[in-house]
Amino acid sequence: MPATQLNLFHDPWGTLAYDLLTCQSQSAQTITLICGYSRSCRDFKLWQKKWHRLNYHVLLYDNRGSGASQANQPFDFHQHTRDLKYLWQQLGIKKSHVIAFSMGGVIASLLATKSPELFHSLTLISTAIDTRHFISNILTSKTLWHPVASYVSQDFANKQPSFLTALQKNMDQLTQNPEIRQQLSWQQAAFQRAPFAEINLNHLRAPALVMHGQDDQIISVDSAHHLCQILPQATMMTYPSCGHLLLAECGSQLFADIAYFLESIK
Repeated sequence: MPATQLNLFHDPWGTLAYDLLTCQSQSAQTITLICGYSRSCRDFKLWQKKWHRLNYHVLLYDNRGSGASQANQPFDFHQHTRDLKYLWQQLGIKKSHVIAFSMGGVIASLLATKSPELFHSLTLISTAIDTRHFISNILTSKTLWHPVASYVSQDFANKQPSFLTALQKNMDQLTQNPEIRQQLSWQQAAFQRAPFAEINLNHLRAPALVMHGQDDQIISVDSAHHLCQILPQATMMTYPSCGHLLLAECGSQLFADIAYFLESIK
């Protein structure tokens, strides 16, 4: 039976929640999945099982300030990279493939700048590391979220109105809880002060995959082209009629494309 760990690490700044699913193979490598802003690692539970079936150890965790990872005071964006490095150290993970979404991609890029030797590969999905590529005012907004329709393509919104209804309901529930709202406001403040100028991926030698929706209304698809220009070993994939939430809009295709990429670099 696969060994599953579900635990909380406590530190001076709060708690970190993670879920590590391991397999028996001695040669298995680790995949770490990093959420976007305000999201929970619950988004990845299906993917965790699918990657495990492909013989990977799979680490999920909640970024500080969302899900079950709590902060006891405001924090800066560097705390996110310290958190991930701490998790790897505590769990004995010396190197990992990293698949990161949106804000999670900024976390991964900052860590890859400082510690590139920790990466087997880097997959960046719907990510920007240059503030010029943010279409929305996400880096200056005083509200926690944008209108739900802006996160997906118009085509997806027309076909899946129930998804937008569920997403709006989830946002409303989180906003109405004062403790959760406080946590998210700290995470948002950290993101809005993220040290983009410190990110330098020119020296990352690990293979990279950059994925972006062509109809992304949050981050311009130009960001994908920019990332591929600076990453030494980058492959780019863009998805027509898809917006920012690629996991929801084309999750099966996304998984298949990443699986093919990881197999090709073995």
